[in-house]
Amino acid sequence: MKRSLVCTIIGCTNAGKSTLMNGIMGRSLSAVSHKVQTTVITICTFKIIADTELIFYDTPGVFNPKTLIEKRIYKNFMNTFYNNESCYNDNLFLFLIDANKGITSNVIRTISMFDKHRVILVLNKVDLVKNKTDLLALSAELFNLYPFQQICMISARRQKDIMNLEDLLVSYSYPIQNWRHTEFKTEYLLSEITREQILRFYHKEIPYKLLVETTDYSNINNITKVSQTIHIYNSNHKKIILGKNNHRFSMLRTKVQQLIQKKFIKNGNVEVLLDLTCKVGKNFEFDLNRLLSNDYYI
Repeated sequence: MKRSLVCTIIGCTNAGKSTLMNGIMGRSLSAVSHKVQTTVITICTFKIIADTELIFYDTPGVFNPKTLIEKRIYKNFMNTFYNNESCYNDNLFLFLIDANKGITSNVIRTISMFDKHRVILVLNKVDLVKNKTDLLALSAELFNLYPFQQICMISARRQKDIMNLEDLLVSYSYPIQNWRHTEFKTEYLLSEITREQILRFYHKEIPYKLLVETTDYSNINNITKVSQTIHIYNSNHKKIILGKNNHRFSMLRTKVQQLIQKKFIKNGNVEVLLDLTCKVGKNFEFDLNRLLSNDYYI
């Protein structure tokens, strides 16, 4: 008999949620960087393990919104949380905590959102905790704050004990008549490759308020053509992305093209041609809503 489980990954910013989901899936679905609030929308995907379908939601991190766009991102996150399938039908939340940081105000804030929800506590980055007995003390303190179903200790970055977490999730699955696969559009995956590299290349120089739109994708006669537009919302930030004589932009384009070749092209004889442009947009929220309304992301 087929089985299923919906798991929503929730936690503070930079707790490693996207790194965990990418590790579970064995490929990059969400942009990952050291920048706070890298994930700006809720991402859904699935993994089949034997007779079980695990459906994952990767959410933006819990943080204190200040700007208008941060409030918009946080509002979308809250809507996802309170209307999510993980609230119903014996599904689960995975509450990811950076074990090296311990209990912060945002951790307590997140716990206060749970109301009889089934939650598995996941302590991430345990490899960074020098005194392992501190993990036991942290676990005990967290269980005093909420009755978690179970606890799992992992290092998502090092791929340590992720399979144990998968086995645990499978044990919580329930019988279902039909699976319902959820898959990404290629355009979204291509855009996330570029967005992640932008965040890595420029890090603190560029805010997360940017979008990458794949406007065209084709694969004909061993030539893969990809056209992308980077939407940035400050003319000074565009200058930073381009660099002197477009040097940094050229380096970015070369790196992205190499990654597309590596991650998407199975045939080594296929040539990748990337047309990458950068434009200053007027309204981030308008562009984000336009992409979402066109089912661009999922």
